[in-house]
Amino acid sequence: MKDLSRLFEVPFDDPYLSLGHLLAFATDHLQRMIANNPASALDARIAATQDALAQVNTFFSEDNTSLGLRKGQKMAKRKFRAGLRAKIAKLAGAVMARYGLRTALYLECFPHGRRNFNRCTDDQLGTHLVVLRDRIAAHGTDLGATAVAEAAALVEGWASIHAASERATGAKTATQEAKKLAREHLQLMLYLNVVKLMELFPRQPERCGLYLQQSLLHPRPRRPTSDAPAAATVPETMPLSPQNSG
Repeated sequence: MKDLSRLFEVPFDDPYLSLGHLLAFATDHLQRMIANNPASALDARIAATQDALAQVNTFFSEDNTSLGLRKGQKMAKRKFRAGLRAKIAKLAGAVMARYGLRTALYLECFPHGRRNFNRCTDDQLGTHLVVLRDRIAAHGTDLGATAVAEAAALVEGWASIHAASERATGAKTATQEAKKLAREHLQLMLYLNVVKLMELFPRQPERCGLYLQQSLLHPRPRRPTSDAPAAATVPETMPLSPQNSG
């Protein structure tokens, strides 16, 4: 006898089942239920499946939109950091021109050196820029309004870019969770559809193919490029026969 506990498993939860195959199966299955709905017995299951498919399509479309936003934010970060070296060099030049190199006031503005601005992580960069802005502002009388304004602009520019990037990352996490839940819901609805069909057609396994095209859940095998049989392998060198040897 079959293990009855296996009937409680959701076969569509198979981790090797791709989303593409799941959607192809679900869409085909939905149309088959609509076309073969005796006495409207499948109305509730049709509605539940339509809703589950709509949720999956909505969340996966949102994920594509979020992907575009994330890529845009990453590009903005790369451009900012690519141009940062020259801007830091300009501010360092202003400090050196006024106080000299390796002086206490120079180290006050650049305690970790200029290269640190390019080597540090994104999360650390904001802190280093704030230190530079505050120290230049503290000596604004000597360094001039232009240096003060440029240092402040770096802090504001990076804060805006970094915050937007963090929001995009957070949205990605939320979207991924929503995608996971939507897919799991669809998988459950398909399982409940199978349960309903078993209820309607007990002892009639031949009805399965009318509603469930299981082949759509698996990738199609590759067709051979040619019907011709493979050529026999021929050795690169043929041994000489006794008649031809010598």
